[in-house]
Amino acid sequence: QGVAPRGRVLAVSGSATELTQRQLGRLIAERNPVLVRPIFRDGENLADQELTSAALIEAVNRAEPGQVVLYAQILQPSDLRDLTNDEASRLASNLGAIVHRTLQAVAVDGVYSTGGDITAAILDELGSDGVEIHGEVIPLAVSGEVVGGPWAGLSIVTKGGLIGDSDTAIKCIDEIASIGARVATALHDL
Repeated sequence: QGVAPRGRVLAVSGSATELTQRQLGRLIAERNPVLVRPIFRDGENLADQELTSAALIEAVNRAEPGQVVLYAQILQPSDLRDLTNDEASRLASNLGAIVHRTLQAVAVDGVYSTGGDITAAILDELGSDGVEIHGEVIPLAVSGEVVGGPWAGLSIVTKGGLIGDSDTAIKCIDEIASIGARVATALHDL
């Protein structure tokens, strides 16, 4: 089953693919994450940054050590929204801003993100220069740490929405726990 996270992991999914929906379904069934869904204001198709980040902050604060906090835009086909071109172009940056607001208020041991444009937007919002890749969890799903900016050193595992099989989200989250265990061992050995 892998190494369970000791601290809190923020899992963020902006991908709408059927594969991602299966991966998140498996994660929910096997790991019982604290689930946060987008909060919309009337007539809006993009999640409200203030309300949604407040819900995420509350979820991280109440999560048990080792419990994953999952923010999922799409868990099933009925969650899909008919976005205008403008809304579609702002979707990733909106989600990046929600993660940024959340991380300004609470600390997590690592971030798992799925959806390449989502990961890029998160890194941009965090003011980072990118990710120093330490390895692959599976082909095209990488682990590493944020480089540059206030969150430099934060563990991150990321993959595209069409990568992996139904177990991939769990494997990626377990990798964050593995990174934390390696860091703790290295610090203990100093």
